[in-house]
Order: sequence, then C-alpha cells, then structure tokens
Amino acid sequence: MTAINIDIKASTSFLLREIYLLRSFQDADITTREIGLDRKVNRIVVIENENMSVWAEPYDLVLTSGYIYRDNADSLIKEMDALKNVGATGLCMKKGRFKETEIQKVIKHANEINFPFILLPITSIFASVVQEGMEEILYQQILDFQEIQNTTEKLLNDMYLANTPEERLEVIENAFFNPVLIADSENDFIMTKKTRNLLSEDVQNQIMHIKYNNRSNSPVIIKDAEGDRIIPLYTFNTSIKDGVSMLLLEYIRPLADKDWIVLRQVGQSIMLEMKNAMMVRKIERKYKQQFVDDLISGKLGGEDPLKICVRAQKEGYLLKTETMYSVVVIDTLYNKEETKFTVNEVSIIRQSLRHIDRNIIFTIEEGKLILILEVSNNHEVINNNLKMLQEKLNYFLNDRKLSFYTSEPFPIEKAHEAYLQARKIRDIAKNVNVQDNIVTMYTLGPAYLLSTVNKEFGRSYSVSKLGKLIEYDKNSDSMLLDTLKCFLDCGGNKQAASKSLHVHYNTMVYRMSKIEEILGYPPAEGNNPFELRLALYMHDFM
Repeated sequence: MTAINIDIKASTSFLLREIYLLRSFQDADITTREIGLDRKVNRIVVIENENMSVWAEPYDLVLTSGYIYRDNADSLIKEMDALKNVGATGLCMKKGRFKETEIQKVIKHANEINFPFILLPITSIFASVVQEGMEEILYQQILDFQEIQNTTEKLLNDMYLANTPEERLEVIENAFFNPVLIADSENDFIMTKKTRNLLSEDVQNQIMHIKYNNRSNSPVIIKDAEGDRIIPLYTFNTSIKDGVSMLLLEYIRPLADKDWIVLRQVGQSIMLEMKNAMMVRKIERKYKQQFVDDLISGKLGGEDPLKICVRAQKEGYLLKTETMYSVVVIDTLYNKEETKFTVNEVSIIRQSLRHIDRNIIFTIEEGKLILILEVSNNHEVINNNLKMLQEKLNYFLNDRKLSFYTSEPFPIEKAHEAYLQARKIRDIAKNVNVQDNIVTMYTLGPAYLLSTVNKEFGRSYSVSKLGKLIEYDKNSDSMLLDTLKCFLDCGGNKQAASKSLHVHYNTMVYRMSKIEEILGYPPAEGNNPFELRLALYMHDFM
C-alpha cells in the first residue's frame, strides 16, 4: 500500500472547527467533543496504509477511506492512539466500514482520549475535500500575511520613532504583553525599567546561568502573588555570530503563532540596532578597566588622592580620599595551580558584583580576579559581602571553590601596595596549604610574619637548627624531620604523635631518642620547641 500526502500549508490560525464549515463536511458525523474543536490544522493528509502514524506529522488532519480497517475496530483504535502520540489533529474516515456496535466502540475511545474522529459520507471525494480546504487555508494565509506585514511595519515605525534602546524595547513589550530584554556576548543586559523591577536579582541570575551554560529556551522561576511560577524563556539570536540575543519571558500571556512570526522579523532589526548600544558599553568598560589596571599597577601611586578620586568618578566609581581600601585576589581553593578566569566568567562576575555593591571595583590581572573594596569599621559586613559573592560565583562557575586573599586597609593612592600584599598572602597560603575561604595576614599568622624575614638569614637559621636532621633523613631515607614536626604539633605528646603518624608507640619513642641524639639536646625542653618550630617554618618558606 502507498501513502499519498497532499500537503496544504495551513495558516497560523486555521482550526479544526473551521474545517467543519466546509461544504464537504456538511453531511459528516462530528463525533468530537467541543474541547477538540480548537486544534490547529497544518496539513490535510490522505493516507491509505494500516500504519498511518508512520506517515503523519504534528497537526495533520488525516483522511482515510478506512477500507483496510473494515470490521477491525481494535486495529483502528490502536492506530488512533498512535496518531495522537505523533501529534496529529484528528482522523476523518468514510462511513460504512463497521457495524454499528463496532463504530460506537471507536467513537467512545476517541472521546476518552480526546482525539477528534469524523465520519464522512461514503460518497465523499477526497480530492474535493482537499481542494476546498486548500482554498480556505490559502485565503486565511493571505489575511494572516497582510496582518503580519501591517503589524511588523507599525512596530518598526514605532521603534524608529523611539529615542533610546529602552524605549524601543518598551514598544515590543507593549505589542506582545511580555517582558523583553537584550543581552550581549558578555551577558550585559538592556531592559526597560518595568522589566528590571519585575525581574528580581534571583531571576536575572537564572537568566545569566541559562545563557552562560548555553541552555536556550530553558524556563525560569518567578515568585509573585501566585507563588512560584515556571515561566518559559525564549532566546532569539541574530543571524550574525556576535553574541547578541533577545530574550522574551512568556509571563503575562502565551504568544500566538502570528506573534512569533512578527517577533522574529522585528527582533533581527532591534538586535542589530542594540549592537551599537552594546558596543558603546563595551568601550566604556574598557576605559573603566584601564583605570583599575593603572591603579593597582602603581601608575597612579604618585598622584594626589583627590585627582585619583576625580578620575574614578569619570569612570563611574565613587572613591573617597579619606576612606581606606582593601585589595582582594580571588583564586581557586585547595589548588596550587594558577586559575584563569575566562571572558564569559568575567561577565558573570560583573553582574554578580552589581547586585551586591555597585561600588566594588574589579579587574582581571594575569587571569586573576582582583577586587578593590571600601573598608568600613564593620569587618563582618565585608566578610558577608565576600561570602555572598562566593555563593553567586559558585552558582555560575559550576561550584568552583574560591578563596579570597585580602590585604590590609590602605589609602587609595597606595592601592598598588595593597595589591602586592594580597598576592603575597595568596602565595603564602598556597605554600602552607591554608584552606580558608577568606584569608588575611592574620589568618596566616607566623607564616606571614616569617615571610618578612631576610631569606638568607632564614635559610641560615633553619640550617643551624635542622641541618643535621635534614642530612640524616637524606642519607638514611628516614622521616625524622616529619616526626619532629608532628611531635611539636602534638604539644610534645609522644602518644598523640604516634597515633597521628600511624606508627607504634615504641617506634615513636625510638625516633625521638634518635632526633635528640642528632640534635644534641632534648626537643621538648625550655625554648627548644619554639626555636625548632621557628626553624621548621623557615625551612618551609625559605
């Protein structure tokens, strides 16, 4: 058997109830309940095959003589289920193929699964049905095309008359009754004031997360008076690979098919136009970053603090001459390898900082994220801000564990010194494996203090105290230096040290006696523990 597909391109709004108005259907028995009449019809398809679902497509109205199913209601019911599963709109079949009891069985099943089933007169000529349907659908297409063209032209004209990017977006929002925003390749958003008020920080974060992970058309969750609502988010990209996207949230009402056609047409125009506005923002960001780079590199260190603050204000930053600032270097926690932040991640960071504190200054230096924070007397507020930022970055950066290496407060003209201190804190923390989320010089304690000691003196002091022990370990492949360190860390308790090293107590006693023999004095008496611990620190650092 063959399948004959007669494809009629339906209009965007041609419904099944309009098919019933055709002359070819005047003597048809309509068995469908009212709920099925608003199904869309994209094609009328004539199929003479027992596996109609193989040939059918979504929104097809399938016509069949039914001859192949005569007196086999179960086979027809099975195929009806299959047609519904592929998304077909309904099934039309000629009368007289079944006994009355069998046809009622089919009708009952069609209503149970809410699948339109129409019985045509035995004398129906499918060619006439198709011809009449084509005329109606083509006529509807012409009307729809005219409406789409008129709507598109009016929208483009209204957008042309608007003065700002936000006003142009407002034209689109008023036309489609839904929030619309534009995003560039760096996830910088342009949106109307109304949309910004609607989209909370959390929703904007969701949108950024969707864009960052390239999950187009994923839904977002918006909390309103009705509770948590799952809102479809649709993404429209330009034909040029420039990263500019238009995003629409179907928040107020679903869009009709004709709306989507108009939206795609005007969307290309507005996105290309918005590209210019995005480019201006990109240039502004470049100048802002150059200022921050000059600040932390020391190029502005010799300038009057007032001049620095005036230049900062031109770039959109509010710096104060009498205020102290800390520099923060952000890196991956528990990892001694260098972390590099990508351009895409920088865009996420920019948005996150904007929601926490618009006056936080940041830049990327050698792949490292650098922040400049105003230091208040309330260190808890600073720590909370850093923790908030960490949570946001972990959300976007796939739970990458980050640590914030924070300098002491400095006046703004000494930002370079603060930056060098923050980097020094980072290097020391990585070296001694400090695993705190927020690390300062006080977190490091003796480790930071020893970093200020002359390296030559530090190495000399370490050798004078531990040189014989180090040499013995090297020659005998022993672990006496590690044993001494564990012993001191355990407060001179051999029992605790043996458990920590997972060795027998007698082994610990033997090692300590050997250490005492090599050193020439008991490690646990007098000032010896302090001096040995100091030497161990210098051995690690120098």
